[in-house]
Amino acid sequence: LVVGNQLPGTSALAAAFAERPAVKKAENVKVAKERPRELPSLSSAYDPFQLVILNGTSLEDAPPGALAALSKWVEAGGTLAVFPGPEWASGLPEPFWKLLHVRPAAEQPLPEPLAARIGPASQRGAYRPLAPGEDTRELEGGLAFTSPHGAGTVTVFTFGPAGAASDGGLRP
Repeated sequence: LVVGNQLPGTSALAAAFAERPAVKKAENVKVAKERPRELPSLSSAYDPFQLVILNGTSLEDAPPGALAALSKWVEAGGTLAVFPGPEWASGLPEPFWKLLHVRPAAEQPLPEPLAARIGPASQRGAYRPLAPGEDTRELEGGLAFTSPHGAGTVTVFTFGPAGAASDGGLRP
């Protein structure tokens, strides 16, 4: 499930998951898109999904109870991946930061090593410096942070591609 107010094409995402050994065929990968205001307030509504991706959203438009339901789903074993976006500039609610297990760090430009790794897409995305919370591990030189959340996992990226760049990948 991909959640955001500006939803990118998902063909590259579906193709990437289709290459995983656990996925036998590309047609087994189903990608659903929702706007934050359409998110459910019941954690069981997320049960059909293996992964929820928050794409640049602050969930400010989400209905009451939606963030708590998402958190409960992750605690029960769900996997959440979060990418920053322009909506993050106005700040995020405290319960959202608690779910992410990270905190905002001092504003700074995208560090050159990360820009080089991301490639041309680094010119068209959103970068948000983050500081790890308790039990949070830094990945790929600060490109992401991952932490357990109950039986589930939350991975927060410091860079979120925008527009056409969202169908691109990272450089090795």
